[in-house]
Order: sequence, then C-alpha cells, then structure tokens
Amino acid sequence: MANRWSALIVCVFFLFLPQQAARSQSQRTNPGSKCGDQSLGLPNSYADAVFSQFEPPDWRGSLIRIGISGPSRLDLWTDGQNFKLWTYEVTPPNVVKSLLDLDLSCRLPADPADAAAFFNVRWRSVELQPQRFAKLHRDFITAFSQDVSKAQRRYESMIETGLRVDHLDASGFQVVYDNSHEHFETWVWNDPEHAQDEPMLVWLGQIQKVAEEYGLK
Repeated sequence: MANRWSALIVCVFFLFLPQQAARSQSQRTNPGSKCGDQSLGLPNSYADAVFSQFEPPDWRGSLIRIGISGPSRLDLWTDGQNFKLWTYEVTPPNVVKSLLDLDLSCRLPADPADAAAFFNVRWRSVELQPQRFAKLHRDFITAFSQDVSKAQRRYESMIETGLRVDHLDASGFQVVYDNSHEHFETWVWNDPEHAQDEPMLVWLGQIQKVAEEYGLK
C-alpha cells in the first residue's frame, strides 16, 4: 500500500513539473530570448522600434509629417490648417539604458510596442507660421534630393573598390517623411568634418535652431 502511494506521489510530481515550467515561462515577458547574464545585448533595431512608438497626438491624422529621431526628437506636422513642431520629454530619460535594465532582469517584452508602455512621454509643441513650415518642407525636399543623388555618384567607385563606411563614432538621426503619397526615410550621420558638405545635416541644423528659438530644446 505504501509503495502504491509513493508511486502516486511521484506521478503527481512529474505531472506538476511541466505546468510549473510553463507558468514560469509565461511570467517571463521575453520568452525565447536569452536574458539576464545570458543576454546577447539589445539590438539597435529593437531600440529604434521602441522610439518609433513615441508619436505626437494625432500624428497619424496628419496631411504631411516629418519625424526626426536621434540625440533629440523633433517632429514637423501639419493637417493643412495647423502647422506644428513637436518634441517630447520621456521618463525615464535614458530609454536605451532602461531597455537594457529590462533585458537584464528578464522583463523585456518580445514586442517593442509593449516595451514603450514602460515610459511616460510628455509632448510639447509650438505653432509655426504656414510660410515658415513651407520653407522648412521645401528645404528638406531639396536637401533629401541632393542626398539621394550622391548615391548614384558613389556607385562606380564603390563597385571598383568594394569599400564601405562604418559610422562608429558618429551619432545618427533617422528622418522619416510621409504625405500619404510618398513615404521615405534616411539616416543622417553627424560627421563634424563634413557637416558643411551634407545638405541634410544643414537642414537638421535649421530645425534645431527653430526649436531653440521657440524654447523646445
């Protein structure tokens, strides 16, 4: 009789183990990924996806929008009647460090959209004159067109040499444009030695000056 009860307890114990393991797995918010001291680090693409979740009010309802992500966040937005320049303050302020902390504590969500919920974002905006917004838009299109044309000019030399550039020490800005007809994006690398030769860097300098003028920096 005692042996029968012992066998029954062993069976119940082994039946309980998979359920307990499944429960522990469900408590982890990044299932299938290594975390804690086994973490391989936080991919840049994950952090970028989290930043992309931070959007000004009615961002998707815009007629034209230009989003700038990087060391600072500035967004141009218009619905045809209102013309705004947006920025935000986020808490905790160091987003990448906070994501790393979540990863090390095995609480980093698999979906970056869920990770964005860990942050409190407060948006601020200023109203721009339509003429000023139009000039910023026109200067952006001109700078972007010049930037794109450089890709063709570099083609032959890159094919011949096989050389590429790694921006190891330069900070980068991701610029995304959308007007429902056209959508394009680019990375602009802040290389001080070539700043005057980079039309997009010059344009970004314009935006930053406008933000400073209105106290958004």
